[in-house]
Amino acid sequence: MRKLKILLNFIVFSVSEQIAFYRNVITKMTANPNFPSPTTLLPAASTAVDTLELYAGVARGGDRTAVANMHVAELAVQNIFRYYASYVEQQANGNESILLSSGFDVSTQPTPIQKSELVVENGIISGTAMLMARSFPKAGAYIWQMAKGTLPLTDEGWQDLTTTTRTTHKVEGLVPATIYYFRVAAVTPDGVQNFTTAVMLVVK
Repeated sequence: MRKLKILLNFIVFSVSEQIAFYRNVITKMTANPNFPSPTTLLPAASTAVDTLELYAGVARGGDRTAVANMHVAELAVQNIFRYYASYVEQQANGNESILLSSGFDVSTQPTPIQKSELVVENGIISGTAMLMARSFPKAGAYIWQMAKGTLPLTDEGWQDLTTTTRTTHKVEGLVPATIYYFRVAAVTPDGVQNFTTAVMLVVK
């Protein structure tokens, strides 16, 4: 599992968004027992944010010097909060609740990509289909079924194709430009498992 980290996304915020973000971080970190060391430095950070807000207000008039001063103040505050972000990461050591208590945004764990239970594709030759099932734990065989035209509402509407020990099966003799549905069930020492969700294919 990847260790969670602080996002430095605040550096792309607008100045007004940055100011609100920084003040929230200061509030969350003040007297926070998870972050004892920088407590005495937080007032200085608050002063720097106040200065940025002052320059931002003056810069609204469009004066080039005022805008330049605002950007200098913006960079200074960003550097301060980059330091805090690094400090928070060290203190939290990947603990999500501690990271979030700082007010900073936190990275998320990547979502595992789930492999489909059954993939159905047209074969190279017209009128054929390739069926590929996800391997099922302890499966000794796979039961393949097919339906033509419409999706069956009951098990009786399905046609048994074959039973194999492999997770792939090639179907031949299909009618081009026709809709087919396919599904597969694994056979384990515990018996026949549930069939997969039906997959539709328009045969080429």
